[in-house]
Amino acid sequence: MLRARDMLVALLASSLLACTTQTTVAGPSAVAGLQGVETSHGTFRFTGQNGTSVQVRPEDTLTVRTVDGNVRVAKAERMCRNGTGLYLRERDEPCNQASRIATWDEIGSIEVKQFDGGGTVAVVTFAAAVTAAVVVAVVLVASESKGKSSSGGNGPKLLPGGTRTPARPSVKGNAPPPVLSSADAPRVHSGLTGFRGGPSGARGSGAGRSPDARSRTLATGDTHPPAIAREHRSRHWDREPSSLTVGILNTGDPDEEHYAPAPVGSDPAPIDSAPGIASGPLVLDLEPRGNTAPDASPLFSGLAVRRSSFRPSLRIDGGACVASDACFAGAARLGFTVANLVELSGGVRWEEGTSGSLFGTFGAGLHGQFPGAQALALFLGTQVAVGDGFRVAPSAGLRVRPAAEFWIGLQPAGVTYFSKEKRFAYTPSIELAYEF
Repeated sequence: MLRARDMLVALLASSLLACTTQTTVAGPSAVAGLQGVETSHGTFRFTGQNGTSVQVRPEDTLTVRTVDGNVRVAKAERMCRNGTGLYLRERDEPCNQASRIATWDEIGSIEVKQFDGGGTVAVVTFAAAVTAAVVVAVVLVASESKGKSSSGGNGPKLLPGGTRTPARPSVKGNAPPPVLSSADAPRVHSGLTGFRGGPSGARGSGAGRSPDARSRTLATGDTHPPAIAREHRSRHWDREPSSLTVGILNTGDPDEEHYAPAPVGSDPAPIDSAPGIASGPLVLDLEPRGNTAPDASPLFSGLAVRRSSFRPSLRIDGGACVASDACFAGAARLGFTVANLVELSGGVRWEEGTSGSLFGTFGAGLHGQFPGAQALALFLGTQVAVGDGFRVAPSAGLRVRPAAEFWIGLQPAGVTYFSKEKRFAYTPSIELAYEF
């Protein structure tokens, strides 16, 4: 039977399989998109072969295929453009040194590979729900079995008259140990003769030991079993030094150097280069650099590239208890989103209608945007507040971006645990965020 831990590993592994999407854009559509203007969301909008809209982001991987069969694969943030065509630059290299990928009329198609943040959060949410259900089921089964075991047993039970029934003997028997008197001491003492730790003079007698053990004791005088011989082999000196190379052996004398000869057919060790000369393998750049474009500019702005990997944010949220004791809670947090997925934040939480009022809070979660709709995102996360007791408030919901930097989050799936009151409450919430 599959254990809960194995199921958790399988679900988390399956969540990693649905993280990317691939869309092929035809040449004219690709050219029109690459020649367009960056949107307020920091993307370029393409139209796929099936009519769907594709928004290319800086972190997406583009596979450019030309009409003559050439293929170039690179991150979109490394691409440059001008009026002639599309160019590719190395990391931290300016666009005026980029090499040309293709002219605009040479591009046959572009395949866009994107990270699907919304799909990833959806799969992780499903995996978390199934895992929670499995854990709850295991806990219930364990508590039920514990209750049955505590109600049973072979111990004495009370009869209606108040007397106790004698304990039933177990399979192995539950007879009390024998009580030995002082008269039995010599007999017990002699029974221990021949064992280590017995009376003096008993080690050589061999009483109470097997015939083989006694014969070995009489022949060798050793009362211990023979030691197991262990084979000790050297890891270095029991074979020929076939891998030695030329090198300097340091003997501790700064004025003395010894050279070990290298065997025939072995490669000599690399010799340190002189100062000012680069060491290591010689790498030749065989790509022609004549097709550079001094007037080329980056495909994406620096702000879009930075936001694709790191986005600071200010978040304000509020929620209330439903179908339980009245309460209201709000929080203000500063945080950031990393790699368009992981979100971390920290701030202050205040409450009304509970035993506490002000708490320090920490938030962590997953913010996943959909590739075809960058203004929509799924959220799954939790907040932990510490003050007069502590609060744990997991939540999930949908976020909408009405403007370039603003987000509105609706989180109908929210639960809060109040440690001091030792209770749970259903707490849906709403959130406002601004990203820098």
